[in-house]
Amino acid sequence: MASIILKNVRLAFPELFEPKSFAGEEEGTKRYSANFLVEPGSENDKLIRKTISDAVKEKFPEPKKAEQFLKSVQGNSGKFCFNDGDTKSYDGYEGMWYISANRNEDQGAPSVVSGRKDESGKLIPLTKASGKPYAGCYVNGKIDIWVQTGKYNGVRASLQAVQFVA
Repeated sequence: MASIILKNVRLAFPELFEPKSFAGEEEGTKRYSANFLVEPGSENDKLIRKTISDAVKEKFPEPKKAEQFLKSVQGNSGKFCFNDGDTKSYDGYEGMWYISANRNEDQGAPSVVSGRKDESGKLIPLTKASGKPYAGCYVNGKIDIWVQTGKYNGVRASLQAVQFVA
């Protein structure tokens, strides 16, 4: 598992303060989640692609197996966290890539902070009542990228923290 920080990315579908059931289910694991829109060819894009590649190579040291695993999950949003925004018909996704990150309710809420600091120099925590961050704003996001094998193969992103930028 590798932690990365995405800088100045657009936030989409944020569920940062109250976990929701997957796909609107009434029962099942509730999660905090967010999508981060990433400009193709940007430093964020390169960082994500390298981190995914490194995570797969670490899990499958044999190059042929790593390549086969990647081919088996890429392009499937249920198995691969980083996908082409042109496959979705949402505002802002066209011409972009997006990475979906989740965090199970039992792991606690992700850290959500402002870009400002208090008198002691600590970043100010944000709450749902603050109205920030919101869909369409710019944030920095800390995520962990990891490879899951077994019954539910895939490359996943775990949501750790979000910082409101603008």
